[in-house]
Amino acid sequence: MGEKIFDSSFESLLEIASEYSQNDTKANYIETKHLFRAILNNNHKIIEYIQQCSGNVSKIISNIEQESIIKEENGNEQFSFTFEQIIETAEKETKCIGLEKITTELIVVAIMKHKNNEVFRILSEHKTNSDRLNFLLLKDYYNGQRIVGGKVQFPKGYKEKKTLSNNIKNLKTLNKYGKDITLNAQLGKYTPAYERDNEIQRVLQVLSRKSKNNPVLVGEPGVGKTAIVEGIALEILKSKNSKFKDLNIISLDIGSLIAGTKYRGEFEERLTQIIQEASSLKNVVLFIDEIHMIVGAGGVEGTVDAANILKPALARGDFQLIGATTTKEYKTYIEKDLALERRFHPIKIDEPSLESTNKILIKAKKNYENHHKIKINEREIREIINISNEFIKNRQFPDKAFDILDEAAAVASLEGDKELLEKHIFYTFENIFGVTSDLYNKKTYRLIQNIKHELIEIFDQVALNQIINILKKYNSPFGKRVEPTTLNLSGNSETIEDFSTIISEKLHGKDPIIINAASKLEEATAYNIYNQNYSINKSSLAERIKQSPYRVIVIRNIGFASNQFLDYIVTLIKEGKIKDANDNYFTLSNCLFVFATDYESQHGTKAIGFVNNEHHNNPAHDNNNRLPELIGSMIYLRYSDIYIQKRWNSFIEQINYVITAENLNVKIRKNIKFLSEEDLTQIDIRTYEGRLQEKLDQILLLNDLNGSYEIDLKDKEFIVI
Repeated sequence: MGEKIFDSSFESLLEIASEYSQNDTKANYIETKHLFRAILNNNHKIIEYIQQCSGNVSKIISNIEQESIIKEENGNEQFSFTFEQIIETAEKETKCIGLEKITTELIVVAIMKHKNNEVFRILSEHKTNSDRLNFLLLKDYYNGQRIVGGKVQFPKGYKEKKTLSNNIKNLKTLNKYGKDITLNAQLGKYTPAYERDNEIQRVLQVLSRKSKNNPVLVGEPGVGKTAIVEGIALEILKSKNSKFKDLNIISLDIGSLIAGTKYRGEFEERLTQIIQEASSLKNVVLFIDEIHMIVGAGGVEGTVDAANILKPALARGDFQLIGATTTKEYKTYIEKDLALERRFHPIKIDEPSLESTNKILIKAKKNYENHHKIKINEREIREIINISNEFIKNRQFPDKAFDILDEAAAVASLEGDKELLEKHIFYTFENIFGVTSDLYNKKTYRLIQNIKHELIEIFDQVALNQIINILKKYNSPFGKRVEPTTLNLSGNSETIEDFSTIISEKLHGKDPIIINAASKLEEATAYNIYNQNYSINKSSLAERIKQSPYRVIVIRNIGFASNQFLDYIVTLIKEGKIKDANDNYFTLSNCLFVFATDYESQHGTKAIGFVNNEHHNNPAHDNNNRLPELIGSMIYLRYSDIYIQKRWNSFIEQINYVITAENLNVKIRKNIKFLSEEDLTQIDIRTYEGRLQEKLDQILLLNDLNGSYEIDLKDKEFIVI
């Protein structure tokens, strides 16, 4: 072949082709089929290109390997004549582009150009789109010469059949700072925005309006706003509507525009030039991701920011703009500038449902299968979605599900497995979020039973059953909790901490977070917990929840807490979320709050619910009625989820006291007085208390002290007889 210079990858392929030739009893030379077979077995990029051109790679390889393939003409001592011609053509292509070495991609281009060779015939038989394949093979070399919004400047004969119709010239600023999303969609760089047809059509409708035709996609991070814009570009390519078929979406990077602007007015000059170029053509729409960044961007003393530069042009309708931002940032930056807000038409992008997310991942899984070279079943996709929904509360679908899918597939690929399995998903999730796999590996019941055995020596049977029921509720995959789970304990502080450590280590593999409410410094700690205007502190509760959203949080000595501290804690739990120093919220719904009070140190008597309590079964010495005093009335009334039976008995005693004091002839039937723990757990005890109080209030309002009444309970509702 003479003194030709090949890149290192081609040289290794040539060695493999030589081995194929030596094993081919009917071949005296290295033929095109040997080289192409080596390429298909070793170059994944070209395989992907052929797949994008509807070529069946496995069948193509099978056909090439068949001995019935036509033998090529004789050549020199090593290569066939056709092979030599292909190399010569590849060398010409290399010089045309300006490269120093012949690459594998250019060899395939040369094979496609010599249509008389057997490899080209086989590719054609398998309906491989040769024009499309040439386009994909050459696009990386010629990308630098393209014009934004125009045709790719390939040599004659090397262009995709369907190219953008307009040819925009001399748009230097847009070419430098813009990225042609429509062209990238045409080159096959984007995945369709599955299950987003309604949102795409909504954007196209707004773009079609006469006024206020600048849509802004507003939604939480990860719901797929940018993917929708890419989906719009794909929709434009197949659109038959004359209004859209020649439309070009150009992504504008505000950060790149600002970068390198040393002198006053330089940024304004760049942005003004972009506006002029975009305004000169009616088939260009700018796209600005994180559009809130235009507020204040480039603005220094004596200059105006990007928002104020864009507003006049948008008001005149000189060009159109698509934006994307989060709900929080839209309210913070866009809505406060009423003049800017009027230029836009917000389109809310909601998080897709579990069902829609499942469909999105199923349709997109082929891309991940091709990338990781593994098989992904729909069963594993459902598992990923269920786990993501249950355990990842601070992020949105479909982004969080795609993250788990991608990383789990990478784990499977690195382990040499041909298929994505549950173990890869569990391993991924445990390493990312630090949650023991027992929580989501269908072993929760066994885990809690093991915990129960370790707690037998700490709690009496009544208290232990209540605690286990709460832990089961805490670990239940059903229902969507908003508030964190709460547990009230009264006893020796060391014993309670031992209990909390057992729970935390078994469930989450971590020590519990312990906050001492008795410390005078804890008023500041409570303020820090709530994190309002609090400087960044990695030891703060918000930062620790951010790092690991599953935690057991022990509030020690809750009975000594100040009212301010209790206010913060109650608000925190009621809202079910915590805010960090950057005003980002993190859910607390995955946390277990343990309110603990040292009963013995406060009153010198035995604790409630713990073993070796000589007074526990003696009503005369049962101090459970003092729990509100010990743990704080706000915490007790709202979050008293333990000792439910005793709380109900105490409540009935209070009701009877009021009846006697008001001299009412009211009788509460036995089925109410002696409600079982099972009955009380079927409905929130606070609801029962409220409903019974309502009935008693009705009797008082009747103002008939001579009347006789009975209160009964039927179908969970109180009735007055």
